[in-house]
Amino acid sequence: MEHWVESGDEIFKVHLNCSPRGFRKVASTHIFKLDLSSMTWVLLKTLDDHVLFLCINMDTLESKKCYSSSTACCSAADMGLERGCLFYTLLEDQTLYTFEVEDNATTIIMPCLKLPTPWFLPTWIMMPTTVNSKHVAGRRRRITDLLVSQDTTAANTEEDMSRLSNSGGELEALKQLDLLNSNDISEAVARFLHPVDYNHFRLACKQNSVLLPALNRTSAIPRTITTTCSSPWLISISEDDEEANWDIVDPIHNNDKYLMKLSNQLLVGATIRFSEDGWLLLSNGKKTVFCYNPFTKAVIRLPDLPDDYVLGGMSFSLVPTSRDCVVAIISNWWELAGENEISFLVINPAKRVKNRTPSWTIYQFNYEGHVEDNFIPCINNPVFYKGAFYCLDYNGMLGVFNLKGGVSWKILPKSLKQFGGFYPSYLVECEEKLLLVNVGQSGKLVEIYRLDDSEMVWVKLNSLGKHALFISYTSSFSTVAPRSCMENNIYFPRLYAGKVLYYSLDTCRYHSVGHSSRDFHSSKERSNCTWIEPNWSQASLRQESDYMLRVRVRWGCSSDGRALA
Repeated sequence: MEHWVESGDEIFKVHLNCSPRGFRKVASTHIFKLDLSSMTWVLLKTLDDHVLFLCINMDTLESKKCYSSSTACCSAADMGLERGCLFYTLLEDQTLYTFEVEDNATTIIMPCLKLPTPWFLPTWIMMPTTVNSKHVAGRRRRITDLLVSQDTTAANTEEDMSRLSNSGGELEALKQLDLLNSNDISEAVARFLHPVDYNHFRLACKQNSVLLPALNRTSAIPRTITTTCSSPWLISISEDDEEANWDIVDPIHNNDKYLMKLSNQLLVGATIRFSEDGWLLLSNGKKTVFCYNPFTKAVIRLPDLPDDYVLGGMSFSLVPTSRDCVVAIISNWWELAGENEISFLVINPAKRVKNRTPSWTIYQFNYEGHVEDNFIPCINNPVFYKGAFYCLDYNGMLGVFNLKGGVSWKILPKSLKQFGGFYPSYLVECEEKLLLVNVGQSGKLVEIYRLDDSEMVWVKLNSLGKHALFISYTSSFSTVAPRSCMENNIYFPRLYAGKVLYYSLDTCRYHSVGHSSRDFHSSKERSNCTWIEPNWSQASLRQESDYMLRVRVRWGCSSDGRALA
């Protein structure tokens, strides 16, 4: 859906990429501004001071349904916001959404819960600004004075604490608990730590921070590649001055944040498509597809896609460096004259025939029947399960793309229409079983099903036992919970106050640090992100430490994303 918003002498275009069935789920959002000098649309990385408002409505004209929108625009400064953003509503949805361009993330705001029944579609009304500019300026000055006052108070407090410490006051008696008084013991322990655990150990206290050098200044000491407590990381791409960065959140280590600086220009503007075994499958533009390992910086370029094929769900079967790895892409599905066609593009990136570069093999399948019963793939990816790629439909149907014993595409009829077609579901393998996580509107419903391999139907589950799930549109993982507090939880690619949001099957509520709710409201959904399993087995210590920067509020470290020395 494309909608235009006018602001003074500027014109914006908002593109909401929605799910094929209905307008209740936005998969991605892009905002463009018209360059009047060249008359071209420019993709924006920031809205600066502009706040855009968009409301999608449905009109009935001559017995036909037509979609329209009401729009508005104002200044972020006048609203007391730090930067511009987009507010929008969707059809048949009482929720207000906020999209921030810089973070490429969407926040769900609590809706009006007491609307009359039936309720009518909303519209935006921009009230005339009657506030005197002097009052606005005065208000801003008061806010500034308050912030300055707070900073001054904090500085005075630090000065008083320093004075007490230097004068031998009470603060001197409150010494830091230090269980490792011996430098030799600290160095011996650090020598056997995984690089991630080494960073945690180094930042545990000031003594360790001074004693142990940062990883990018240490010699290449052999280190273990495993850690006793590990879980997938939530990783997303951001761009800063035409450079790509990885923003990472580690849910197991107190939601620590990392920043990976990347120099490969191929990653600028790239979209994360899939993740497995520490490798990422990405695309850049409409035809470029490649594999990338953020831990070793290894890149595997795949041939450009053929013309007239649109990227859909994609995944690979094994690590891309394996000779048996198969990359599969779902492409071109459409409904025409009662027929539905689905295409699969397949390549083996490590297999060469007579020293020739591998190329894409295209498989097309047509099937007849009623259009509403045909298979429409979800926006999430296929899962390689028991030697075949399993694909999920919006209604819960399963399609199986098998390359063994002759290429085949089969839809499992018994799984037909068990779920609503508007909201997404996720496939994930757990203990050699295929699970489905069904999520309702705004996360108000969470259900888990297991595929019965004998009957090929979904069986509802009430518990994950000691397992935890990490789900996203790109990749989903299951793992034995490294900590008891993570058992029976489902982790989402959402943040609340910078912390990962998860759903507990024990409490049937969403939780984060100091937060509990029944749905997604007030949480921020990350775009262009995935869960990735940290895999350091092929990374040298010097290579991995040169571009990994710690972002923590501890011993002078920064929490605003600035690189540390």
